[in-house]
Amino acid sequence: MDLNMQGRARPSIAKLYSWKYQHLGNLPKTYTDPQYLACNPGFAYDYQFINVDDYKGKGETTPIPFFYQNLGEAEFVVHCYMYMRCIGIPAEKISIVTTYNGQKALLRDVIQRRCENDPVYGWPARVTTVDKFQGQQNDYILLSLVRTKNVGHIRDVRRLVVALSRARLGLFVFGRFKLFSNCVELEPSFSQFKQRTQKLILVPGEQYETSDRKLTDPVENAFEIQNVEHLAAYVQELAEWRRNEDEALLQTEAERIRKAEIEAEAQYEKAQEDLRKREKDVMNGIAASHQRLREKLGKIEKTNVKKKKVERDEILEKKLVEKEIQDMMEEDKVEEVEEKKEKVVKITLESESEEESESEEEDEDESEASE
Repeated sequence: MDLNMQGRARPSIAKLYSWKYQHLGNLPKTYTDPQYLACNPGFAYDYQFINVDDYKGKGETTPIPFFYQNLGEAEFVVHCYMYMRCIGIPAEKISIVTTYNGQKALLRDVIQRRCENDPVYGWPARVTTVDKFQGQQNDYILLSLVRTKNVGHIRDVRRLVVALSRARLGLFVFGRFKLFSNCVELEPSFSQFKQRTQKLILVPGEQYETSDRKLTDPVENAFEIQNVEHLAAYVQELAEWRRNEDEALLQTEAERIRKAEIEAEAQYEKAQEDLRKREKDVMNGIAASHQRLREKLGKIEKTNVKKKKVERDEILEKKLVEKEIQDMMEEDKVEEVEEKKEKVVKITLESESEEESESEEEDEDESEASE
């Protein structure tokens, strides 16, 4: 093999299969990136082999020839997935992989029954076989080896390497440890698994994205899962707590939304009230303007009537004076004629002066009306 550097997995996980490659090293980011330095929340280890004994008196079964299944492992794997979901690890970051199609079908049946319709769990990113998952990866891999009588085709080291190299941050392998650890071909990997307990070790109280424990920090308050029944009971208790938390969050969110709706409704009512007040002020202003306009028009009309009366009086007076002038001229009374002419001119000038004054007053009234 010519692979020299890997940047997919934690160096500790990569060590499980790096023996298969000559001089396989790790890219610098695997030693410095925070995601590689942080722990797997809720788990004491970054990788572990979990031994699964017979479940209800059975290990591997074959409902039909070569269709290998292991109900104990399927329940253990699915409950481990359920535990991961309860502590907040996103479903899309978890894949379940197995070495046989029969086990894949069984895993899907168990997930459908226990997880599909429960919003706490849902489906993981993938449930598939090692061969189908080649070339893919995920943060967390749950691997079921199925066999309890014979090692089976995982004895092919190439398939083992594919199975162990899919995980980036956490790898949890479920199987019959004694069977696989005694296989010579698998010894380089299983000698490392042997250095850790084969009981699943959990760390209560840790949550995804809130735990600040580093991978190298000492683990406190960890406890050992004895078997699948023990894990199932713990997950049930944890799921009930999670549902209560989610319900409380939903209630708080509903209260927040209702409060926001009430505030928005109050603001809307205030805005409507302000709008009605402005509309009322505008209508009052228009009514007042119309009233002033009517008053001005009435005043103008009275002025026009008065003006016409004055004009009629002036015309009548001028006609009388002109007639007097006519009579005087006929009688040859020159001095009296000149006096009468001056009187006519005076009447005309007074009329023009009154018209100019009235025009100025009208201009002022129009200016006030426009204001």
